[in-house]
Amino acid sequence: MVERVTDLAERTFKRCEVLPFGSQQTGLCLPNSDIDFVIRFPKHGKRRGKSKSDAIELENDDNDNDNDEESSTAIIGNNPLHTFAKAVRDEFGVKSELHKDESSLTEEEYLSYLEVIENTRVPLVKFTVEPYNIDIDVCFDQPGGPEAADLMHRFMSSMPPLRPLTFVLKYYLASRDSNKPFSGGIGSYLLQLMI
Repeated sequence: MVERVTDLAERTFKRCEVLPFGSQQTGLCLPNSDIDFVIRFPKHGKRRGKSKSDAIELENDDNDNDNDEESSTAIIGNNPLHTFAKAVRDEFGVKSELHKDESSLTEEEYLSYLEVIENTRVPLVKFTVEPYNIDIDVCFDQPGGPEAADLMHRFMSSMPPLRPLTFVLKYYLASRDSNKPFSGGIGSYLLQLMI
């Protein structure tokens, strides 16, 4: 799934860097853990506006691709969150749009959940791919995610008890539905820093 989301992001935004991070990257994931990605855009070129979405629009304007329709629809409303959400919906489909016969969906991938969360400290696109029940979170141009995973690798090397203690506490929090930061819970990274 990591390769599939990476490929989708690269097709959607042309010039971007897609980096997985979080518990999947550190090896501290539970069986039901999500996969976190950050999509970063190049920082070169003149910026026409003050927002990140304006910089992304500039990247697409500078693209020497002959397909003007593709270039003009690359950013929906200058918002990479909505652009990527549309690409995800097109890539995986929605159960109700794929088949009327639900028995034929047992092997086929589809979205069971898709949401653009904009009014948080870290805006992101959240989606769930069935039949695997894989939750995926994608944020844009956020500093620190992959670097935090590297830090956790160093912490685990220097403090061997960190790994098993993290698993026990993560499971405890997950069993009480207290492990989701966007709803007031304690996320994996904060938990590891507290330990």
